[in-house]
Amino acid sequence: MPFSDLTSTKVRPALVISPEDASEGDFIVALITTNIHRSLRYSDYAIKVGDKDFRATELRADSVFRMSKLFNLDKALAQRRLGRALPALMKRLEGKLKTALGIGK
Repeated sequence: MPFSDLTSTKVRPALVISPEDASEGDFIVALITTNIHRSLRYSDYAIKVGDKDFRATELRADSVFRMSKLFNLDKALAQRRLGRALPALMKRLEGKLKTALGIGK
């Protein structure tokens, strides 16, 4: 994942939000960070180790989905599939994404 100022990159988990399409070489992802100590933004969603939906994500630590930090990445950059967002979690993340994009309510 690139830093937003493009000074560097870092291997980190991300939530794929674009539909699977074998003909596309890129996908759109939202950043996931373990930096939970920074204040949450209106479009962030925190998930903790003990939360009901946490295990399916296969994340290793408390994390924040930063739905306003979107990137278009080449599929070749993905190292592996980590886990998944269960439907209830995905619905909450979709709401945060809509908030980040300023659409719907």
